Amino acid sequence: MNEELSCGVQLKYNDKPNCELEGHALLRIDGTELIIRVRLADRGQYAIKLYAKEGENPGRLDNVCNYLIRHAGPAAVPPNFPTIHDDQLGKRFINCDHFHIQAVSHIDDIVYTDQAQVVFRFATP
Repeated sequence: MNEELSCGVQLKYNDKPNCELEGHALLRIDGTELIIRVRLADRGQYAIKLYAKEGENPGRLDNVCNYLIRHAGPAAVPPNFPTIHDDQLGKRFINCDHFHIQAVSHIDDIVYTDQAQVVFRFATP
């Protein structure tokens, strides 16, 4: 993966206003892949956003892509991941081409699932 690429992920529960789920999305880098594991706390709709920036410049990460997850199954047990104190936890293909990030596992922007966990895979240069 590009050493100068910083990434983050954000998961929101759409059925409650302004409900961001910290600890329910885990971003992991494996070689040239970004892997996002999501644990869904309840049935309903979720929004997941991938963010990235290049270089060490201070500033916010740009929104790379968004997914809508419609979950119809049981909640994940345990509902969230253990707390990790670094930027790899917690935080429509908009900038994928700019950052050379390509969706591998979910090409469509809406994910339908009856499973309590979803894994997103992205290829990077």
